[in-house]
Amino acid sequence: MAGSRFQELLTERDVSFDATCSSALKAIVSCVCDYLGGTCGMDSDRQGQMEPYLQSAVKAVIRRMILDGLRQHPSPTPVFPEMIATTISWAIYGEAQEWVRTPNR
Repeated sequence: MAGSRFQELLTERDVSFDATCSSALKAIVSCVCDYLGGTCGMDSDRQGQMEPYLQSAVKAVIRRMILDGLRQHPSPTPVFPEMIATTISWAIYGEAQEWVRTPNR
């Protein structure tokens, strides 16, 4: 359910990644920050229980989006696109999670 809601936000904002545009990455980061920022309204017990599921779902959506873009525009690097997509998705989620936890953000 969390992944579907996050995907809906990306769709509403018409965010996509074709591996050629850094502004698309910025849009993805912005969506993740907004999405996670919106979950801060939950009480802390519920938020703590949901965090692993939320994290897994959102990272999966980001990874899939990045991987689709990388497959459309293959990189000349010898690194597998799956590894690149996983690394980027974890980095984006981690950055957004840190932003949400930052006071006076």
